[in-house]
Amino acid sequence: MILALLEFSLCIPEKCWRVAGNLGDRDIIVAFCEKQSSLARFNSSICTTAALNHCLAGAACKGDLDIINMLLGYGAEIQDEAIDCACRSGKPEVTLFLLKRGGKANSSHIKIASEGGFTSIVKHLVDFGAKPTLEALLVTIRGGHHSTFEFLHSNYPHLLGQDQGRGGTDAMETAYESGHSVIVIRLMELGVPLPGALANNLRESRMRLKRKAQWVEFTSDENSTWSRGDTELHRAATRGHHEIVQLLLDQGFDPNIEGSYQENPLHRACQYGKTEVVRVLLKAGANVNGTNGSKLRNPLGYCKSTEIRDILKAGGAISWAYANGGWEKL
Repeated sequence: MILALLEFSLCIPEKCWRVAGNLGDRDIIVAFCEKQSSLARFNSSICTTAALNHCLAGAACKGDLDIINMLLGYGAEIQDEAIDCACRSGKPEVTLFLLKRGGKANSSHIKIASEGGFTSIVKHLVDFGAKPTLEALLVTIRGGHHSTFEFLHSNYPHLLGQDQGRGGTDAMETAYESGHSVIVIRLMELGVPLPGALANNLRESRMRLKRKAQWVEFTSDENSTWSRGDTELHRAATRGHHEIVQLLLDQGFDPNIEGSYQENPLHRACQYGKTEVVRVLLKAGANVNGTNGSKLRNPLGYCKSTEIRDILKAGGAISWAYANGGWEKL
């Protein structure tokens, strides 16, 4: 069907070239090349090389070395797009092949490969002269790619130093906000403090709260309560990162610490349906009947999950709360 339509075509769209490369259909690609050469003889504005490069990028995504080699034989040039596709698709053999055939490795490629946790590709890129950046380290942490993180840190320890020079918060914040406790622990071993621990450092009395376009003050208490808003324990509970919650508790956070509206972390876990966090907090001694101050609602009043409601009741939760001027059954 495609070949039949090709006979009447006056141009071959860029997307078609890429799809042909993705399909890895030799007959279609050969037909495209012949048609493109024919069109170029009558229209000098038609660039066969550019079309072949799009096809090469598609073949790089698929990981078809035979098609890639054929396209290079037809005159395709190895540009960033093809290497980007190989890195993003996790194709180490293709990446290495393209680099050996003259492709240029750069920091952007390392960031793409790091985001996917493709350590072998990162190593190939480094071998061909690319230099990782702090951004590559951060996307590695965000994805929870421990082996890639270890490679980058072990070989480029200055990257973490750059982060610490900027306040030392990005790497740790990224790790714990993404819920990757293994990397959080590794960062702690490397001397990077938990975000809340920065409150006890006089040199870091202020920091940027990324989710709000405003500066907020830290208090100096051991649980690192914000002057307004929730603690780090509340945030971890809200996200459902039970391993991070356990880590913070192990660091001495009080499971009943109050945050916004005088709510404790158990309120947050119940409100957002984070069952594993509920279990961790209760095991750590969270008050199953702790109220939220002015609203006088215990965690049971926040539950939408039947499973969490049963867990709380099994732990002694009271099924009544004061609301609308009187006591109501939950």
